[in-house]
Amino acid sequence: MKTTIFILISLFISVNAVSAKTSTQTGNSDDTAQTQNSNQIQTQNAGQDKKLEVQNMEVIEEEGDIVERTTNHGQEVSQYVHELLQSRLASQSGIGQQVREVAQKQTQAQETIRAGLDKINSHSALFKKFFGTDKSAVKNLNQQIAQNQLRIEELTKIQTQVTNQADQDMLQTTLQSLIDQNTALSEAVRLEQGRKGFLSWITTLFNR
Repeated sequence: MKTTIFILISLFISVNAVSAKTSTQTGNSDDTAQTQNSNQIQTQNAGQDKKLEVQNMEVIEEEGDIVERTTNHGQEVSQYVHELLQSRLASQSGIGQQVREVAQKQTQAQETIRAGLDKINSHSALFKKFFGTDKSAVKNLNQQIAQNQLRIEELTKIQTQVTNQADQDMLQTTLQSLIDQNTALSEAVRLEQGRKGFLSWITTLFNR
């Protein structure tokens, strides 16, 4: 009888020991799995943050390039239009009057374009991130792009009526500067229109 009781007690102790060991191993496995999952999440978050940082840097670089191009092309247009106004072609009767009218309109437009770009560039990146772009300034730039295109067509028509090679070359230089400016302005508008902003609905209310 005593032997049987001793055997039962020994079996009970052995079972409890195995159960405790299994429980410890299971707990350790769960802890390891949780640690691995946590490390994996942290790695994924770090990768996403790095990707977002790279994208932001690319946008900033693109914006800087576009601002520089629009500024440079604007200066070129102003210079060539001024030279056109002072040229022998502009002093002629008939076709010279057409040249003067186009050049004078373009001179005025350059001031409007410069003011629109300054208004857009005056807002910081943080402001644009929250409120988006200045929609009224973008709208005005779109209008100037359309007006530029009309003057490009007018100068192209005038160029077909000019026989002097020097006059044709001057018109071509002015035309190309206008085309380049319109391309740069279109890129600037495209970039700005892509800026929605977290709180852009507020600026929409004020711009109505």
